[in-house]
Amino acid sequence: MEDIKIIQLEESRWQEYKALRILAVTESPEAFSKTPEEEEKRTDEMWKSRLEKDVTKNMVRMYFAESAGKLVGMININFHRDEKIKHIGEIGSVYVIPEFRGKGISKKLLEEAISFAKQEVNIRKVVLEVTVTQVAAVSLYEKLGFRNVGVLKDELKVGDQYLDHTYMEKLLY
Repeated sequence: MEDIKIIQLEESRWQEYKALRILAVTESPEAFSKTPEEEEKRTDEMWKSRLEKDVTKNMVRMYFAESAGKLVGMININFHRDEKIKHIGEIGSVYVIPEFRGKGISKKLLEEAISFAKQEVNIRKVVLEVTVTQVAAVSLYEKLGFRNVGVLKDELKVGDQYLDHTYMEKLLY
């Protein structure tokens, strides 16, 4: 396997993050709620702010998979300020470029995000939504201990098709 590093991206590399995100929503529209056009409209400041390393400022932590200096995958985990739900982390934007799939990168990204959430932010539960058609992703999440807790009907519209989401959770205690 190529030398894959899981990193946090420096703010100065925000344009690489933007390019990866736009590739992700273009290449896998069933996996993301935004369109490429919506992502293009975001401000430079928004892209930079998502890379903030102090999770208390923007309540998100981003991780990237890098191979030979190129971004090949990403994940984020969102946190809450509200007292009653601040024990829950929400996984999002799990993506690996097609030529790097099947190499365990998504697993590494998930393990890094979950480890940070558990140890640094005291998260007790991690949740995520995945489009039911993403069979490989659902299988990976199940292998990592996530369990299906429900289906959200017609959650995403891609073209003329409505897609269901599986809502999954993993308890960390």
